[in-house]
Amino acid sequence: MGEKISQPEELKIETESNLERKDKLEFQRFDGEEGFNLIREFMEKMSEKYINNEYPNKEIIERINPEKNDEKKIISYGAFQNNKLVGILTGDKKGNVFLEGLWFVIDPECKNREIGEKLWEMAFSDFEKITLLTNVFGLRKNELSKKRETKQKALIRYYEKMGFIPNTNTESFKYSKVPGGFMPMIWEKK
Repeated sequence: MGEKISQPEELKIETESNLERKDKLEFQRFDGEEGFNLIREFMEKMSEKYINNEYPNKEIIERINPEKNDEKKIISYGAFQNNKLVGILTGDKKGNVFLEGLWFVIDPECKNREIGEKLWEMAFSDFEKITLLTNVFGLRKNELSKKRETKQKALIRYYEKMGFIPNTNTESFKYSKVPGGFMPMIWEKK
């Protein structure tokens, strides 16, 4: 069962257009199957809502399945506005001190509200170390690699602002050399 931070009256995995900035945001942690189901449903809703931008695309959603992820180890932090999920951070727990970040998605209509920062703060308070691979959502497959590279650099700057650094001690670091490629990053509690 999820650790209650601020319990919404009714959990609705819906997105709503034109969410007003003045509406109060509530945050909650979900463990295990509950967290796993939350990320899957949210990603499907985002895919339906932003179908023209492939945000996120079917390939990404298919990665969220019990065959690839142990549901018991999944932890999700959700941001709610008017009882609607508007942002989520999900990871795979590796013991009590380490989290491997898997998915971090904010409804584009709710960006610039510090939702992501608050979700990361929750994860930072629960873990000693967090790793992730940067991945840009919201680009069509046919978009130029230059645009992907620009967005990837902005995403890396965002994570650096949150205290992450490039993780050069991993096999996947070689992919960061490809323009717009994934960047493995790590955050450690000081």
